[in-house]
Amino acid sequence: MTQAVKFLTLLSLLVLMPVMAQSKSTDFNMSEVELEQGAMFIQQMMNSPQAKAKFQQEKDQMPKMLKMMKSFASCLEGCSSQKDADRCVEKASKLSQKLGLDEDFSDDEDPFIWDENTKEQVLAEFQENIQRVEQIMPCIEKAENMMDIMKCNQDMEQFSE
Repeated sequence: MTQAVKFLTLLSLLVLMPVMAQSKSTDFNMSEVELEQGAMFIQQMMNSPQAKAKFQQEKDQMPKMLKMMKSFASCLEGCSSQKDADRCVEKASKLSQKLGLDEDFSDDEDPFIWDENTKEQVLAEFQENIQRVEQIMPCIEKAENMMDIMKCNQDMEQFSE
């Protein structure tokens, strides 16, 4: 079993541990020692230099992503043609690179179509996504590890349902 598979399996168990602890059932077939070992493994993985670096990268990129999204949406608001919208895509791509984001607009599978029929929908989706990111930013700013960031995203998904 690879480290990644072990990590994901144990991460799933960590999420289930409170449920399992409350349950009187023995259907889980894991001893308390195995659960404790799993939790220790996850803790060790979360404290690895790679996990800490990935966490810091994610945390640092969120405000930059928000800035890029706002700039892109603002640019698109003034567009009346596909040519104008294409300029906004290029501008957002350059800003993304300047900010050090991983976004690459040139490889989009779906072409960006801008016309009177799509304009309102695209702008509404941008505003919704910007609002979601703004809502989780305080949580992300307080996050101390990847589990905290995952929880921020999870809480946001539950909120939006």
